[in-house]
Amino acid sequence: MKTQRFALLGAAVALFIASCGGGTGGTGATSSTPATSFGTITNFGSVFVNGVEFSTSGATITLDGIPVTENELRRGMVVTVSGSRSGNSGSAARIEVDDAVKGFVEAKADVNHWTVMGQTVLVDDRTRFENNIVPGVNEFAEVHGLVNADGVIAAGFIEKKTAPSQFSK
Repeated sequence: MKTQRFALLGAAVALFIASCGGGTGGTGATSSTPATSFGTITNFGSVFVNGVEFSTSGATITLDGIPVTENELRRGMVVTVSGSRSGNSGSAARIEVDDAVKGFVEAKADVNHWTVMGQTVLVDDRTRFENNIVPGVNEFAEVHGLVNADGVIAAGFIEKKTAPSQFSK
């Protein structure tokens, strides 16, 4: 799963760099270019990712591969937005959300370092919790965040969930 995320991140960065080419500047007119943006949702009223406000009108939104509405999205979730952009605005055709890890909170070494399914999760003052409910040890959680080079997940959003039957302890 990590390899897939790194490959996706690499592809997103390459597309972003390719879409940043300069124009001739002749008429001053702006045009939209195809864009893929990978990052954390920072705001709504559309979806804001990496400083760009993407309109969600007509966009297909999926969470773990399942179609959802924009109402299911949360600040701190990591998304891949495919569509077009011009400057700091764009139009999303597709928004894909996938958690970084889902499983039982196995340990909390301290308030900022958790272990979920063997993965180290960094929790800080920017981490958001669904309904302000912080999962405890032995509770099932879904963690959304970016994975750093050391494999540590910097949590942006965490939701306490009911464990699916195949995960029951």
